Amino acid sequence: MCSTDRVLFREGALVLTCSSSWDEDGRELLRDLEFGTDGLRYTVLSMDKDVDRFTGSHCLTLREDDVVVAVFGLSSRTVPTRSGPIQAYYRTLLGVAKHAMGRGFGSRIAKAARQHFLLEATEPTMLYGFIEQGNARSMRVQERLGYQPLREFEATQFGWLRTRRAEGARRLEQADLDGVRSQLIGFESDLTRMGRGTHIDPEAYWVLERNGEAVAGVQAHEKRLNITHLPGLDGRLLVRMNPVLKHVHPYLNLRPHAAVWCGNAFFRDSPIDLMRLVQHTCFAHGVSGGQFYLDPEAPIYGAVHEAGLGWLGRLAPSPRITIMAGYQGVDEATIAELERRPLAFSPLDSA
Repeated sequence: MCSTDRVLFREGALVLTCSSSWDEDGRELLRDLEFGTDGLRYTVLSMDKDVDRFTGSHCLTLREDDVVVAVFGLSSRTVPTRSGPIQAYYRTLLGVAKHAMGRGFGSRIAKAARQHFLLEATEPTMLYGFIEQGNARSMRVQERLGYQPLREFEATQFGWLRTRRAEGARRLEQADLDGVRSQLIGFESDLTRMGRGTHIDPEAYWVLERNGEAVAGVQAHEKRLNITHLPGLDGRLLVRMNPVLKHVHPYLNLRPHAAVWCGNAFFRDSPIDLMRLVQHTCFAHGVSGGQFYLDPEAPIYGAVHEAGLGWLGRLAPSPRITIMAGYQGVDEATIAELERRPLAFSPLDSA
């Protein structure tokens, strides 16, 4: 973790610092940040909650004459492999201030992060981030920086016209934590965990009980977005018609659009139990749907699709995303293992 305002470089009026959290100027830039490219584009209304969960990682801030022009986040974690653990950093929350766009600050801060956290590493290390398929420009930039495709995953959408409570669903209690963690470890035993392992947030975790035993579990965080662009003619029409369509069904309300982002999921007997619990979390948050991040080769992927993602989940596009990774001190056999073995992670792993 970076100490407070550790200086990574000074060049003329530019100063790049790393800290364990962003100051208010950095947070303000992130609140205005628009995510996405040619497909879905949105801003995050719940960004402050995301940043609070991110605190404790590496928060980079680039300033020009003491004015914030770019930010970048690196979330530290350990990735287990057969040859031993790898120090890894998940690259996220790259943003450039609107008044500073077009001057190369995004590339500047990304290159500096790669130099400092990857190329100068003294132990086996990897840096990785996500690129939505179809974003050819970002893919070319990543390849020029030396990153290569690791695996693909799907942002699997789910949603229901009318959500329902699930009998036996409840929030996790502290006394349940060890048992649920043990079940999750067993459920993911054939996967490589790319995120924070079995980190569970008890305040956001739900279990489904039957005969006094947990038969499914999931962690669900509510996100509130302002969707500014959807791909295709139908997408542009939905955005334009939002003032009318938002009264038809909450799912069609794009500004704001509320959803739950789910991860750390398991089921014991049937994936139907898990999807009943997921629907319950939607009901509890007053939303219609949300998303998982799922590796198509992981057993849970086919299981939840077979159990049913809801009518709205079938309609919503589930984009494929490529993991782009760079390595330092990692041998070819270990890289091949990472490329071959299905992954476990979630939208929550950025925090």
